[in-house]
Amino acid sequence: MDSYDAGTGSSQIVLKTDITTIGLAGSRATLFTPGSNNSTAVAHSVNATGDIPPSAIGAAFSVKNKRMSVMSKIDLSIVGNLEDRKAEFAKITSSYTLEGGDEQFKRFEALDDDVTHADDFSTVLIFKTIDIL
Repeated sequence: MDSYDAGTGSSQIVLKTDITTIGLAGSRATLFTPGSNNSTAVAHSVNATGDIPPSAIGAAFSVKNKRMSVMSKIDLSIVGNLEDRKAEFAKITSSYTLEGGDEQFKRFEALDDDVTHADDFSTVLIFKTIDIL
């Protein structure tokens, strides 16, 4: 699993997410303590691109030892036939950056294991998790 060293200071940790797709997309980031069922929403996309603009998710000391998850849902049902949707699915990229902590700026990419899709490629889910150390 990916990780980011936030440190113990009071500087704000900032998340940015970039989803590349022609589909309609939405993203939401949450923080939780591993093993807990409680999560707190910390950022979300503001339009149908799925991109989360630079957003402070908390001071380094307050997010330390938490896990951040970013879930993005992409609707490709607006794209032609099955073959067209498969082609568009192959073009989807997603990247995540964290900065402000001891590790400064760090970029993450979604891995194949982070991405699932409907059988007909009409819906794509990207679920990225990052441990904040």
